[in-house]
Amino acid sequence: MLFGIDAPTPTELTGWRKHFNSYTLQGRRNVRSLRILRSSLTSLVLIEC
Repeated sequence: MLFGIDAPTPTELTGWRKHFNSYTLQGRRNVRSLRILRSSLTSLVLIEC
């Protein structure tokens, strides 16, 4: 029991781990583009204000 949730089964765990790994890999790959996008968006908002 963790946070009131039953422990996941091994199959669920491996599936979640695969999903998490792919997500983190994509996230790491997109960190730069996200930062650029975020900075450009904030600058646009500042200009409009």
